[in-house]
Amino acid sequence: MNNAPKRKPNPVLIAALVILLLGGFIRFILAANFGYEYDVREYKRFALKIQREGAFDLYVPDKLADVDYPPLLPWMLVGLDQVFGGLGPGQIKTFRMVLGGLVTAADLGFCVLLFFLARPRGTKAALAALAVWAFNPQSIFDTGYWSQANSLLILLIGLSVFMVVRKKPLWAGFIFGIACLLKPQAWILTPALFLWVFRESGWKKGRDAVFAMLVPLLLVWLGYLFAGRAPTLRLMVTGVQSSNDSITYNAHNLWWLAQVINGGKVFSDQSFLFMTYGQAAWVLTALALLSVAVFWVKNYRHQRGANGVQMLALWSALFFLLAPHLHENHAMLALGLLAAAWAIGQKVGWQLCIATVLILGNCVLHDHQLLRALFPNSSEGWQTLILTPGQTIDNTSPLTVVLTGSGLILTGFWALRFLTARKTLEETGRVTSE
Repeated sequence: MNNAPKRKPNPVLIAALVILLLGGFIRFILAANFGYEYDVREYKRFALKIQREGAFDLYVPDKLADVDYPPLLPWMLVGLDQVFGGLGPGQIKTFRMVLGGLVTAADLGFCVLLFFLARPRGTKAALAALAVWAFNPQSIFDTGYWSQANSLLILLIGLSVFMVVRKKPLWAGFIFGIACLLKPQAWILTPALFLWVFRESGWKKGRDAVFAMLVPLLLVWLGYLFAGRAPTLRLMVTGVQSSNDSITYNAHNLWWLAQVINGGKVFSDQSFLFMTYGQAAWVLTALALLSVAVFWVKNYRHQRGANGVQMLALWSALFFLLAPHLHENHAMLALGLLAAAWAIGQKVGWQLCIATVLILGNCVLHDHQLLRALFPNSSEGWQTLILTPGQTIDNTSPLTVVLTGSGLILTGFWALRFLTARKTLEETGRVTSE
């Protein structure tokens, strides 16, 4: 007779599983049955082009699909089609479910990552970090309702952050290289991430991390080279530019206010002082990001710890607010990095809450399918706060102006407070590898 005591269920594990199952269920149901279909169909066109012409013909110009994504996502979708289907004629619902399952899994993976980032602070902090992303309304909207691929990028960037915190810079660089093959938004983080890596790990390990990042990029480039398609890779970069001729595409940033002042859409090649709007935007962005790097190094150069995560979040947020050619959901990376900083112990709770509200408002106010259903007659009463009559495309309503101004002011306040404060090592959220 076995008298061994029965093993009690782990309440922490049960709580974590319940949170993950609820968060995943909400996302998958939304992704499979609702949402904004344009991008879903665009992702399918990308995958069909690979299926039709080959893995390394993705950027060969044709009339069916002008691809402005790095190759990893289309390759993944073609691979998933071999198992689940979705690329056949009339299979848009199946494809949406496959895509929804992929991005939902990535979001849940990031929740688990936040759990382990917060674990050194205790069980309650770890479960709170898990729940913060599982039930974050903007994450649910972007992943579930819109079925966007941002969750995949956030997961990979989050893994890079995790590796830096755990003193494994080589893996951080390698994973970041993979992230650069997924979405262009990862590229802008390169200087900031490696600035943090070099500070945490020193010159030698930082150099090795840079080489590790180049490994996946060079492997893909060599694939295109051997296939005779290396010159077409430049079309990925030019495709991003050519498909975004407006100074902003529904992104509530500085250039949204420029459109308000102009009374309509502003194009990046329009004259602005002694340059174009596009040039002015890139100059301003470069100056702001350089300032972040200089002040962060000045105030934190002798310290180690998690303040580098907050620096990455601020870097990403400023890029969204100042750079041209951005869409409303391109701020998702900053939101994910804020969640990671909060999980580690950085005092960014108010930034995380406000960013969630502002980004969600930005996305909802430019989902015209959703707004038409909610407000069929947008010219009456308080609804003009949301949809100004005659402004159905460039929705420069009073509410969008308030949201834009709030984002600029609050981010500026956050930047000044973080970059100029004198903090002790304990206050920076120091995290060790133990």
